[in-house]
This record gives sequence, C-alpha cells and structure tokens, in this order.
Amino acid sequence: MFKLTYICKYCASFQLDVHADSEVLKASPSLSHKHYMLQAQLLHQLRDIFQNTSLGPGLLETFPADKLHHLLKAASGQSQEVDKSLDHLKIAQKLSTRALSTYKQGFKSSQEEYETTANSDAMVTTLLALANFCDQALRMEEDVDTPTKLDVKKFPKVVVTYTLRAMQYGSSVARQQFPRLLQILELYPETLEEFQKRSREVPTWMFIGWLNQIMSLLDKPEGVALHDIVLGMTKDYPQAVYFPFKMSSSNFEFSSDEIGKRNKAAIEKVQAKLDVPALNDFITALEQLNSPELAWKDFCESEMVPLLEESKRNNSLIREKWSRMYAAFLDTGGQSQSGGSESSSYDTPSSATFGQKRRHFANTWRKKIEDKFGKDGQKLSTMSVEAFNAAVKGLGTNMKEGLKAGRELLNEYSPWMMSFQPSLYTQQIEIPGQYTGNCKPLPEYHVKIAGFDEKVLVLNSIRKPKRITIRGGDEKEYMFLVKGGEDLRMDQRIEQLFGVMNQILKEDPACCQRKLALKTYKVIPMTPRVGVIEWVRQTQPLKDFLQDALNSDEERKNYLNATKQHMNWLRKYSSAGDIVKPYKEMYKKANRSDTDKEYKKKVGCVPWDLLRRAMMELSTAPEAFLMLR
Repeated sequence: MFKLTYICKYCASFQLDVHADSEVLKASPSLSHKHYMLQAQLLHQLRDIFQNTSLGPGLLETFPADKLHHLLKAASGQSQEVDKSLDHLKIAQKLSTRALSTYKQGFKSSQEEYETTANSDAMVTTLLALANFCDQALRMEEDVDTPTKLDVKKFPKVVVTYTLRAMQYGSSVARQQFPRLLQILELYPETLEEFQKRSREVPTWMFIGWLNQIMSLLDKPEGVALHDIVLGMTKDYPQAVYFPFKMSSSNFEFSSDEIGKRNKAAIEKVQAKLDVPALNDFITALEQLNSPELAWKDFCESEMVPLLEESKRNNSLIREKWSRMYAAFLDTGGQSQSGGSESSSYDTPSSATFGQKRRHFANTWRKKIEDKFGKDGQKLSTMSVEAFNAAVKGLGTNMKEGLKAGRELLNEYSPWMMSFQPSLYTQQIEIPGQYTGNCKPLPEYHVKIAGFDEKVLVLNSIRKPKRITIRGGDEKEYMFLVKGGEDLRMDQRIEQLFGVMNQILKEDPACCQRKLALKTYKVIPMTPRVGVIEWVRQTQPLKDFLQDALNSDEERKNYLNATKQHMNWLRKYSSAGDIVKPYKEMYKKANRSDTDKEYKKKVGCVPWDLLRRAMMELSTAPEAFLMLR
C-alpha cells in the first residue's frame, strides 16, 4: 500500500514537470502559483519518504532500474546518469534541493499575483510552506538519532526570513511560530543580522504575545537581535512591556564582553522609558496585599538561607538584605525610600504607606525578631543555617494564628489603593490583561483604573490570596485574584498554550461546529513575587463542588478522614515538619503493593458516584445532565 502511494506521488510529480513550460501557466500567476506549490509539496513528501530510515532503503532496492533515471530527473529537474553509489539519503538530498527551488518559484508567482490582485493570502501560504519545509529539515538535523545528508546551511536564514515576512503580512500562524525563531537565534547565531533586518518590518504588536519569552533572552548573546523589538514596543505600548520587564529584569546577568555591554545599554534605555510612578506604586500596593506573616517567611527562606549557606559568608550583604527587610516589614516610622530597587523584592516606595495589617505585624513581632536575630541582623554572622531555620520555624508557627480567611477592608492592607485618585498621576494605569497579542491594541481605548472597591476577599488557601475589585473608567467592575509570594509565569504560559489549542480547535471544521474550546482566563505576572489572575465569575472549585454533593454527616466525616489517613501514612516515612520531605521519603521507601493498598483504602472513603451526584444536582433535566457529561 505504501509503495503504491509512493509511486503515485512520483508519477504526479513527473507529470507536473511535463507541463512546467505551459503558456497557460506563464499567462496566469494564480495558476502558476498553484502549479509550483503542488509540485513542491509532492517533492517535499517524496523527500520525507526517502529520508525515512526504515522505508527509504527498501523503496530504492525495489524500484525498477529502467525507471530510476526518471526519478533522478524528478529529483534534480534534469536528466542524469544513474550513479552506482546512489542511496536513499542522496536522493532525499536532491529532492530537498529541488523542492526548495520549486517553493521559491511558487513564491515568485504569488508575488506577481499579489501585485495584480492585492490579495496576500497566496503569498502568506507560500511563505509559511517555505519556512516549514526548511524548519522540518532543521529539526531532523538537530535530532542526533536521525542521520541525514541534507544540505541545511542556508535553512536557518530561510526560516527566519520567510516567517518574519509572513508576520509582516499579518499571518496569525506565523505569529504563533515566533518562539521557534527565538530558538533558531540561539542555535544559529549567523541568523542574528537577518533577524534584526526583517523584524524591523514587522508591526511591533505582533510580538506582544511572546513578551515574556523575549524578555528572558535580553541578557543572552541572542538578545542583541531583540533590542529593536523591545525598544519599539516600549515606545508604542509601554504598559504592555512594563510587567514582563519587571518580571525578568531582576534576574539579568550581563557578560563583560562587547555583547554584554550592548545588552546592558539597551536594558537601561528600556528601564528609563518605563519609569512610571503610577505603575511603580501600583505594584508596591499589590505586594502589600500579601500577608506579612507569609512574606516575612518567604524572605527568610528565599533570600537569607542561600546567603547563610555560602561557605564564605558575605556579612555586609547579609546585613544589607536584613535592613531592607526591616524597612519593608518592621520599621513603621521610617519607610524605605528605594522606589522599587531591582536588588530586592521587599523594598517599599515612599508613596506607599503601611496598612493596619502591616503595622499590627510590625508592632507584634518587631521585638521578638530583634531578640532572635538582632535589630541590624548582627547575630546572623555567627548563626548556623540550622539555628536560623529553627528560629524562623518557631516564629512562623505562632505567626500563622494571624492568618484568617473572609471579607476584610482594603484599607487594612493598602491605604494607597483605598485613597487612589487617577488625577494625581500624569499617566493613567490600564486595567491589566488588555494586551492579548491577537490583534493590534488601541491603548487610547483601553479601560483605565478609576478606583478600588473598599472590600477585599481573603481566600482560605495556603497563600491566603486576596480578591480585589477594580473600578474601571467605563463604570464597570473587574475582579482579580492577587497572589503574593508566587511566580505566575508558569500559569501564564499554560493559559497561553490553551489559547493556541483553542485556535487549532477553531480552525478544525468538526471541532468548530461542536464549539469545542477550553475556557481560559488572564494571568498577569508582575514581579517574581506578585501577580494577578482574572477572577472567573460563577465558578466554583472542584473540591467544593464535590463536597456539596455529600448527603450525610457520615459521608462528610469519611471524606475528611481520607486526608488524615493519607497524612498519617506519609508520616510513617518521615516526621519532618514540612510536607515536602515525607513525600520524598515515601517515593524512596514505599513499595507498590503498600501504595496500591493505601490508594484503594482512601478511594473507599469517597462515594463512588459522588461526581455523578454533583452533576445531577446541577442539572435541571436529563438533557442537561447529558450535556454536562
């Protein structure tokens, strides 16, 4: 069956060669374009067949000897003598060269068609086909397990050139493939100049969807090629760039060579243009929404422990970090004047004042923390890591008593938000999440922040995230979940992946007809320690949804006992205070039969039809139940 398919493709390609000089094709750019594209695709598929290490050799051996010169003509475009040393990889190389040449002829025809009709669809299709053809060959070459004899020296430049040209004409498919260009920049530095040249011709908004990926490369050698893109976006859409830049800039490490100096100079230009007081204060206010008990513990674990673990301690840096922490959490009288320095995530700009929660924390814990570590952290220079962790754990256990869920007043966390007035700033703050990257943004029409609701909802989860309500200039309310002490970049990338999947589902006729799509929400990482998530109304956590379907007190008791049983089982392997070590020890020591037994025991605590019950309660009719399923 496969051999028959191969012969059909070979015959079709050969027949197309016969009609290449037709006057009809010469007179019609549209027909000429279709002719070359069809022939290029056939050659492309033939190349893949011969390149396949499991199929190519067998096909060549069974191919009729008297027809072999026809195959060589189809592969090279001209008659050739049969070489005895010919193998399937050499034929694949010839087919690859011919396919590339034919794709380029198709592109030339599409340009002529564009000049006549002003319709860029055919040209974009050809650009993408060319780029994908070369990229596929590059990926085979990058795969060390796939031996090839393809000449791919020019292919990286072709992929960069034609993908960016497709983006220039507004191709959404090319826009989704842009991350591959960033990878090619890293693997093939010779493409830097071509990338810079072609990217200048692409509208800056086309790169907004990949801002986080772009920012992460600005201190790398390939970052030089991205300077124009970032500076252009900073000029056109500063508030789109602000948060991704804040997220990445604290981790930049520049080399001492010429490239490192150029990267640093470009970053300083961007930083100068993004020094927006309103946004700086907004981020600081969001950071103050993080419970001080948790924020202080995060500081100790993420910033102090690594310094104390160093074999040669830098005591001056330890004291500097400690003094920053003291100003941010404990010194209610003299707040830091740093204005958001990059060196720490715990600085407090002068315009943001302590809320009641932070004042209460400072007044309650200042003396106890000073007794343990010294006011200026002077005891830290002689304190072991173990002693430091034990002291932090002891204080942290008591601090947890102040963490409560429920509705509270925004003023207790952030007086700045409560008294916010847009007229005090020269630049208005846009409500986060309005730059999707799917279309050209119009910032002048974006909704601006007019104020904040006086109530905040504290959720009952480990990090105690806060739901705030932003009042927009369009007189609507926008709810966001503020998550402190977490890096939301992974969440943001997952939602971005779901968006790409939705686009694929939308382009498939069957999926589109069934309206298959994943429900997505906006995730905006702002700094490594704070970000906001769009609040999806009329939703409920799956856990609460299932618990509501428990019918009796006994079922509820068994349901809760499953968690207790699981924790008791984990403690058999380790009695460490944190939850991580018991899991690590369990993975090392638990056997399969014991784990299987424990799993079945916990499953038995939950009614077998619990999800069905919950869905039936949600359904108003049998048809609704079937739809939910």
